[in-house]
Amino acid sequence: MKKINMIATIVIAIVLTGCNSIEPPPPGEKPTLKLKLEDASCTETWIELTTTNLQLPTTIVLEQDDNARDTISLTTADILLYIDSLLPNTNYNYQVSSIPQSGGENSATSNKLNVTTMDTTSHNFTWQTFTFGNPNFGSSDFSDVAIIDENDIWAVGEIYNDTTGLLYNAAHWDGNNWTTIRVPYYYHGQPFYNPIQTIFAFASNDIWFGGNGIIHWDGNQYIPIPIPTIVWGPHQINKIWGTSANDLYIVGNDGKIAHYQNGQWNSIASGTDANLRDVYGVNKPATGNLKILAIVEKLNDYRIFTLTSSIAEDTLNWQPGTHLSGVWLDGRKTYAAGTNIWVNQYNQWQQKTFTGFFYTTIRGNKSNNIYGIGPDGIIHFNGLDWQLIKQRPTGIVMLSGNCNSSLVAAVGFSTTGGSVGEAVVLLANQQE
Repeated sequence: MKKINMIATIVIAIVLTGCNSIEPPPPGEKPTLKLKLEDASCTETWIELTTTNLQLPTTIVLEQDDNARDTISLTTADILLYIDSLLPNTNYNYQVSSIPQSGGENSATSNKLNVTTMDTTSHNFTWQTFTFGNPNFGSSDFSDVAIIDENDIWAVGEIYNDTTGLLYNAAHWDGNNWTTIRVPYYYHGQPFYNPIQTIFAFASNDIWFGGNGIIHWDGNQYIPIPIPTIVWGPHQINKIWGTSANDLYIVGNDGKIAHYQNGQWNSIASGTDANLRDVYGVNKPATGNLKILAIVEKLNDYRIFTLTSSIAEDTLNWQPGTHLSGVWLDGRKTYAAGTNIWVNQYNQWQQKTFTGFFYTTIRGNKSNNIYGIGPDGIIHFNGLDWQLIKQRPTGIVMLSGNCNSSLVAAVGFSTTGGSVGEAVVLLANQQE
């Protein structure tokens, strides 16, 4: 990948993970410093510093490639060093040393730690466009898509593609062809067919569909997963996210959030009657704890909720009045999509795009491969910069999308004479 020269500067963010004791170490015990790589992106690295027998507070010097880069006032035994403004695909060496006090006490030098930053990904894509449905028999559209691999992609929505007027609510890509499918909902044991609003897939034999209810595909059959009326009621399901088939979250209209675990559904109190548009979660690297976020969409009142097993809390202080529709996390940062793309790190929001475009969805598979997808086009972050990789095709509106390490898919509908016509999938392979 092409490297872009930039001036390297270092910012240190100290995260307290140890105690604040300033008691002296045991007599005769030598102080030690140890560096351990926690994570690296294309332009940043996170390094864990642990100490033993070090008299606190003290001052340490951070070296990058044998050159002093920063002086740090150390007040806790263990800290996290955050270093930014690095170059992609570059090797760096780090070492820290404590500045000795009078008499040479408190002097220690850490191990040398080698860090290689991630390479950027390509902004070059090869696009294909697929259309579904016959406008003469009804308006068709797709509302969500799941990519299992390049030969296993599902799009869901509402499709009218034959002269019978039957509703198809899913389409499957096998690597060569698309097949339209009728996925059944059930009411009192009887199948019926309505549009599918969302899909979440763990594997080809573990797929979850949502809309008027929840349906699970186990590779052989479509199994209804009833939600008690007291938990959900007659509300539309807008998004599904989970860690496994036994740990799922759903969000929907009228403030509804629910958690599925051990075969049981539990309601999560949201404190709002606004519609929830997206949900996504990740295990945080520093703690291993699961962090789950959901998007609240209400005119002039857009919020990001942090979910627990029982309650949704407004914790991220979203920009007042700024439209919000999608969320994605990579463990270190929170990415929000709406009017432009925004990133939250260490509880600070930064606007990353300034096009004024609206993005309904943001998804990625790593910190160097993230997509914002919406009616105005598709934008891609390659680890270094954001670039518009697909302008809005004439007559097509994109509503949602997904990606893996080499593919991106966007779904929506075409417009004919100002009304919805065909369901559309835009599918692209990422080139080297």
